[in-house]
Amino acid sequence: IVSQKGEQKGAEGCLSVRGKVGIVVRPDKVKLVYSDRQGKRCSLVARGFFARAVCHELDHLDGIIYTDKAVDVRSEEEA
Repeated sequence: IVSQKGEQKGAEGCLSVRGKVGIVVRPDKVKLVYSDRQGKRCSLVARGFFARAVCHELDHLDGIIYTDKAVDVRSEEEA
């Protein structure tokens, strides 16, 4: 992620933490620079839910799961 803007707060879940839902604050817009399979440099701008999903998945690459960032974690039944 080379830049981020805004803020969104919402519920997230993940198969890494089955049966739980957490409220996580994420940027509303992110710009990424990455290399594709052929090593070509690419960029991408993600907004809204797509930005949330991108940040969630990039966290996994750093060994972070959403519960590490959640302000509240509950069972799916409580959510």
